[in-house]
Amino acid sequence: MALKYAQWGRVDLSVPMADFLVFNEIAGPFPALGSLSLQVTDRFRPFSDIQINAVRHSPNLKALQLMDQLCAPTAVDDLAILPHTLQALRFLHSESAFWEDFTRIVDHLPHLLHFGTAAYWQPVLNDPRVSASVTSLRVSCERVLDFLTIPTLEHLHVCLTEEDAPMVNFIAHSQCHLTTLSLEVYEDLSDEAFISSLSAVDALRTLVLLLPHRGRLNAARYRLLQRSNVLPQLRVLIITDLARTPVYEPFIVLLQARPALVHAELHMRSWDAFVRRNMPPPPAHVEEELAALVDRGMTVRMTTQTYAWPWNAEDGDPVGDLDVDVFGIRHMRPHFFSPF
Repeated sequence: MALKYAQWGRVDLSVPMADFLVFNEIAGPFPALGSLSLQVTDRFRPFSDIQINAVRHSPNLKALQLMDQLCAPTAVDDLAILPHTLQALRFLHSESAFWEDFTRIVDHLPHLLHFGTAAYWQPVLNDPRVSASVTSLRVSCERVLDFLTIPTLEHLHVCLTEEDAPMVNFIAHSQCHLTTLSLEVYEDLSDEAFISSLSAVDALRTLVLLLPHRGRLNAARYRLLQRSNVLPQLRVLIITDLARTPVYEPFIVLLQARPALVHAELHMRSWDAFVRRNMPPPPAHVEEELAALVDRGMTVRMTTQTYAWPWNAEDGDPVGDLDVDVFGIRHMRPHFFSPF
């Protein structure tokens, strides 16, 4: 296989450092390589001080993702090695250099459309906002949005943690029109901040939610989403709920209150492996309600680790830009790791 490296169009590796170093001995060039995803499974910041040949010698590379052992994006030391052809990039920025790094990335990659970074610190706003023209963005820290102005943004994935609503401010000053929003909702986020964030995107058509493990608090989210004035244009709703007990009933009531939905999913995926394996299936009357919704024209899926309604409920992707992590949690991906 290594002898055919000149024909590689897509490489997706998740390997220990020793195996990555063997792979990296192939000097290239890689003229056909369009998509590269590398994860080193036994190191943090594995690509420091390493020249990745598949990055340096791929003149047509369009998508690049670099990850460490925790599946977190990681960094390269020299941004200048990134090919100018990149359209999709996901990696980690240092805590002190996000603004500088992103500014250089925007200047260095004129074709960049999809960008993702893992950043968990609270930035200090001492610099002007960076303007970019990407169409999809994935950030782990909502506060990072304070750095950015992106009027072209259509797809956003963000962890919703802040009461003062950086996402709302970002959308207001960017004047962007989102079609897909993926939110990881912090468990202590107030109902007011949750609704404020959704009200900022009232033309949204696809909402993907990751709800925290406190099911008692999540029930309030389901009730808030029943309101007809919240996301009135919503057509696709996908929820992954980390609660330890099922929320089948609130989900059904939510769907009944939103007849305009054409596609809805609920995935019960606790972080606790024992809870996941023993999550009870929905009772018969819930399945009957699901069938009634399907009869009215709505596509509905409901799953646990051991159950699926319908039996092939995980097949297909209604919006084409969602990815599933190791827990079965749906996330928007701001990159497309498929042949270009």
